[in-house]
Amino acid sequence: MSSSLIERMPKAELHVHIEGCLEPELVLKLAKRNNLQHKLPYKTLAEAEAAFQYDNLQEFLDLRDATLQILMAEQDFYEVTMLYLSRIGAQNVVHTEIFFDPQVHTMRDVGFDVFMPGLIRGIQDGGKQYGITTGLLMCFMTELGPQGAEECLQQAMPYIKDIIGVGLARGIPNWKGGRASHTSFAPIFKKCKDMGLHLTAHAGEEGPADELWESINELKVERIDHGVSCLQDPKLMKLLKQTRMPLTVCPCSNFKLQVYRGTLFKRMKELIAAELCVTVNTDDPPFFGGYMNENYQFWVDNLGLTEAQILQLGLNSFEAAFMPESEKSRLQQEVHRCSSLQKH
Repeated sequence: MSSSLIERMPKAELHVHIEGCLEPELVLKLAKRNNLQHKLPYKTLAEAEAAFQYDNLQEFLDLRDATLQILMAEQDFYEVTMLYLSRIGAQNVVHTEIFFDPQVHTMRDVGFDVFMPGLIRGIQDGGKQYGITTGLLMCFMTELGPQGAEECLQQAMPYIKDIIGVGLARGIPNWKGGRASHTSFAPIFKKCKDMGLHLTAHAGEEGPADELWESINELKVERIDHGVSCLQDPKLMKLLKQTRMPLTVCPCSNFKLQVYRGTLFKRMKELIAAELCVTVNTDDPPFFGGYMNENYQFWVDNLGLTEAQILQLGLNSFEAAFMPESEKSRLQQEVHRCSSLQKH
């Protein structure tokens, strides 16, 4: 019954990186078209599928970095966007907010004038073909600091009307330098807020609960990406419940990257039981073994979610979305209707 409900229920995805949506078959196709096969650590589809195995965040970033080297032309970004939207369209995802990581491209001399037209065209065509509304979230890299974020924002200005918000994440593989604190990004986040952009930040995945406090108090974010380390801080848990600050949790990603090693399912049961505004998301779907329905099912299988809890996760996904309240309400009513159908 739960799999039927998951398939039938409309959903929003709020935490996915377009660079992490490159499936092995598309990677090999683009590498051949761009004559970049030598950039990849694998040559065949079987080798590619075997390579998508890792035990921690750094190993994943290293593989993702090798993979995204083949993204060179506008058409490449268009095709990965269309592929992602086709996958989630088949799973009754009706709204998505996609992170893109400009700095991992500009440092390869692939500019905004290359990737933005491809992403925008993909969103437009995918929206028409699959009936999905999409927003773009520009993600700053902590490794490149506030100055790097400022430069990134300036480069984005010709396309700013196509961007709904900004985020913050770790994302530069093989980085030998330090990482700037979340707090140091406060001025650039305020600037973005004053421009009318929504604010979110990756915090509390591998890092401590302090990252969430910094994101909430200093960056003034509207939601937290990952955020599972909140379980370490009862005061923070209370605040998250009172304010309904959303957490965009990624079940399969957490498992594959061994977050809360050995006690993940126990801790996630605690997170669900706390009745926070938790949402289900994919992060980088082909890298972590599943799109939206697989992530919902992963929690059903390992946490024993009830139908009421599944429906609440669906409702939360629209509550947490950066969309008009009237549209949130309409889509939440559609989720409620799934409940009525389930009972008859």
